[in-house]
Amino acid sequence: MKPVRTRTIVLFFLIAHAAYLAMGFTLPSIADGPAVPLFDLRMFSGYDDAYAALFLAGLTATGRAVYLYAQFPLDTVYPVAGALFFSLLFLRRTGSRPLATAGLFPMAFDLLENALVFTMIASGSAAPAVVSLASFATVAKGFAYVACYGAAAFLSASALVAWLRRRSRTRQ
Repeated sequence: MKPVRTRTIVLFFLIAHAAYLAMGFTLPSIADGPAVPLFDLRMFSGYDDAYAALFLAGLTATGRAVYLYAQFPLDTVYPVAGALFFSLLFLRRTGSRPLATAGLFPMAFDLLENALVFTMIASGSAAPAVVSLASFATVAKGFAYVACYGAAAFLSASALVAWLRRRSRTRQ
């Protein structure tokens, strides 16, 4: 198998984080109505039926439209590009296919969460089973992202240290 080029990994990192940055611009339009934070922002505490009902009741028509037609497309690009970044970085730095596969977990949970939240927002209601599964996906997504970003930071730092050592040896 051909090694993954660093520029490819960096490209997926940039695409993911450009989408994430763009999502920051949609938040004011969405958050204008609800008295509680967006579902996505409850990554470590989740939410229950009452929270979902309060969020949905407070969502304005503009907020709903922005969530469905701006936030969700961006929140599809982010996890897909992020998963490619994590997986390719893990594969390049460790050669481990299982670890590269683990880079897909944040995307899987994020896309599951997105589909369930889309269903709630599009319908304007939330069945308890949908809320429970969406909340689980939100929390699992949060922990998966923390684990993958931690591993990515460690692997990137170790690559930087190795590069600096090689560079200092060649200058001696």
